[in-house]
Amino acid sequence: MRRTSAALLALAIAGSTLFPGWVEARGAGSSSSGVRSSSSHSSLIRCSSCPRDSKGRIERSQEAVHEFKRTHPKPAGCDKCEVDHVVPLSKRGPDTPANMQWLPHDVHREKTKLELYGK
Repeated sequence: MRRTSAALLALAIAGSTLFPGWVEARGAGSSSSGVRSSSSHSSLIRCSSCPRDSKGRIERSQEAVHEFKRTHPKPAGCDKCEVDHVVPLSKRGPDTPANMQWLPHDVHREKTKLELYGK
């Protein structure tokens, strides 16, 4: 099971289309070439310069998520898909629809663990 999750994660990160509509469901202009992470934002330390909400979490734009969902409906057959930031907010990725994509819940969880903890 873990090997399967790792393989799915690798495919998702590489931008492959595991199900119909994935490429279309990723924000326009979402190439990582235009977005760079800051060297001061290691994956093992907390982003100290990221804006935080009242609960200490990195602030997210509900308007941006709403716009992404409006313009990129959830892919057919992916009831458990979640909105993911291609370049994580903790790595100074923009909170815009262009930096969002749909990922299945288990793949999203594995990607987040890899981004935050390197495992």
